[in-house]
Amino acid sequence: MTEAPVLRHPDFSKAFEICCDASGVGIGGVFSQEAHPVAFFSEKLNSAKQKYSTYDKEFYVIVRALHYWQYYVFPNEFVLYSDHQALRYLQSQKQLNPRHVKWSEFLQTFTFVIRHRLGVDNKVADALSRVLMVVQSLSITVPGLDRIKSEYSTCPDFGIIFREILDGHRRDHVDFVIRDGYLFRGSHLCLLRTSLRDFLVWEMHAGGLAGHLGRDKTIALVDDRFYWPFLKRDVARIVSQCRTCHLAKATKQNTGLYTPLPVPHTP
Repeated sequence: MTEAPVLRHPDFSKAFEICCDASGVGIGGVFSQEAHPVAFFSEKLNSAKQKYSTYDKEFYVIVRALHYWQYYVFPNEFVLYSDHQALRYLQSQKQLNPRHVKWSEFLQTFTFVIRHRLGVDNKVADALSRVLMVVQSLSITVPGLDRIKSEYSTCPDFGIIFREILDGHRRDHVDFVIRDGYLFRGSHLCLLRTSLRDFLVWEMHAGGLAGHLGRDKTIALVDDRFYWPFLKRDVARIVSQCRTCHLAKATKQNTGLYTPLPVPHTP
């Protein structure tokens, strides 16, 4: 994923592989040959599909991936990887609801072998679905988050990268990808050089029930979800300005040794 060439042209003389994964709010997949990616796919789930069970989400991502790449794999046999064990027995299920029946009928038009792959081994598809979870959770706490999508192209930190990816020059920025209009570095959302950075750092440092976390813990939380140049330096600077933390860490003056009070000679 980080070495050119990132993608390769499909070779129809060789078997194709499809890796799928689903998260709470998104699904993702990678279409490959000999463990080398040919194409990527991701989709944000609407509110109804977010209520699907884990089994249904894993079932649904297979259907969507095959819709997406059906003209490549049909009628040849291919290998389908998923990180949900129940899908190994997908073709032998006896009790299916109407939605499952419809999906199963579609899958029966293809010839494939299901192989189980743990999430830790299915990193590409897993990342594609997880990035959508970051956006979904932020949209709840940050009204108007989608406005940053229109400002990426003029951002001093990401403008060139964003424009060149849109122009088809992704090979020069293999670590970055645009999903649903947002720029990601790997699975980390790229934040513009605005007050939004400070706001999110404060939220992770002192928001909710987290209390006032220390510098290193706050850096780890922010670094786990977001990216911008000099992120660690900026987070450390913001945390150092927390007045509550300063007051809590203030040292008290030494009151000296405790000595008995003088006994009065008269009442």
